[in-house]
Amino acid sequence: LLDGDVAGTVRRSNRLLYETTSPEKFVTLVYGALDPKKHTFRFTNAGHDHPCLFRKKGKLLHLETGGIVLGILPDYDYTEDTVEFHPGDVLVIYSDGICESMNEDREQFGMDRLIKVIGDRLTEPAGEILAAVVEAAKKYAGAAPQYDDMTVVVVKRVR
Repeated sequence: LLDGDVAGTVRRSNRLLYETTSPEKFVTLVYGALDPKKHTFRFTNAGHDHPCLFRKKGKLLHLETGGIVLGILPDYDYTEDTVEFHPGDVLVIYSDGICESMNEDREQFGMDRLIKVIGDRLTEPAGEILAAVVEAAKKYAGAAPQYDDMTVVVVKRVR
């Protein structure tokens, strides 16, 4: 963070992208700052799938705060939010290629399956949760061709 302002950084990135790319180009992203001393995650979402914050006690939060995709308007005031990151909490940021991966019947993997895969593994290390998500989406798709990336970031607070 250049000045500690998550939304401001994304606002500046949006303007730069708008000014330097062709009109049909856009970007979705989640941008955030994890503070390991305060145990907080400050974020904004620019048109990306909503990250999931799984609380150790079972509650699920969808991190929706933010705004539109980058690059389509020259000025946009993105909003930001901060969530506390408690021991045992798991944050999952993923690309749409996970939920939109399709099987041979053209049925999507979907959000419900993603939540179940993660929810069933909340006690496991972050790397194992990540591997399970990718494996489940690929297994679901089987031999069907995939047209999008499958990107996943998993962060877990251990203590």
